[in-house]
This record gives sequence, C-alpha cells and structure tokens, in this order.
Amino acid sequence: MHTTPTEHRQRAIMKGHIAVNSVLRDWIKGYVTAVEIAMLSFDGAFLFMLPSGEIVLERVTQHNLQSLPPP
Repeated sequence: MHTTPTEHRQRAIMKGHIAVNSVLRDWIKGYVTAVEIAMLSFDGAFLFMLPSGEIVLERVTQHNLQSLPPP
C-alpha cells in the first residue's frame, strides 16, 4: 500500500458514500419509471416498509383496510 491505513479507510468511506448515493438514485429512478408507465401507483411505490419487512400497501391490501390504522 502506498497510503497509511487511515488514508485508505478515508478513501474507502468516500467511495462508499458515492456508491450509496448511486444506488439510491437508481432505486428512485426505477420506481419513478414504474409509476410513469402505470405499473405502480405513486403511493404503492413510495410507501415505507414496516418493521416486519412488509410494505404498508401490502398490509392494507391483505387486510382489506379502507384507511391506515393509527400508528
């Protein structure tokens, strides 16, 4: 290695930040495209995941809820 372990770690962290941003951007672009072609509704694409790993839309559909339960 031509760098110290600390310098190497800092470079790796910077590359990781770039990678995370790229993955997030691609994920969002994919969902926006799915909404644009009417494959998903906007709410269905961007609702958050429950602690159980289930998407809120799945829970609402599965239990035939007319509105979301209180938090």
